[in-house]
Amino acid sequence: MTQFLVVLACTFIGLNTWAAQIFGTGEFTQAPLKLGDVVKNFEQYKDKKVVLSTEVKEVCAKEGCWMKIEDQKTVVRVMMKNHGFKVPTDIKNKTVLVEGVLVQKELPINAVKHFLKDEGKSEAEINKVTGPQKVFQFVADGVKLG
Repeated sequence: MTQFLVVLACTFIGLNTWAAQIFGTGEFTQAPLKLGDVVKNFEQYKDKKVVLSTEVKEVCAKEGCWMKIEDQKTVVRVMMKNHGFKVPTDIKNKTVLVEGVLVQKELPINAVKHFLKDEGKSEAEINKVTGPQKVFQFVADGVKLG
């Protein structure tokens, strides 16, 4: 009976160890915020590292080099800082923590078209892009699953 309890305890501990996976270098010591609140109050959070709790809506199917997150009807693309890490490509609709900085930038037309192609959009939809787009992006130091 004692051996059974030891095996059961080790199994439980092992499962907890694998429950959370961290990609990148995030520390995740801050209380998580909502994406919609951070975007709405962008000037307050500009250039500040934050942790967001959010749902993954899309992931780069090729490499996991970017993802789109959504909260409170706000959608933002997450780019991995310095392309330093990737996330699994099967995390769509999962809740994650992301740590990093929200930035506002103007994407050149070629970048906009590249992302649309990565998302599997049609040539007709890609060709509708006629100029750069001003967007919010989240530059992630780390992503925590589970």
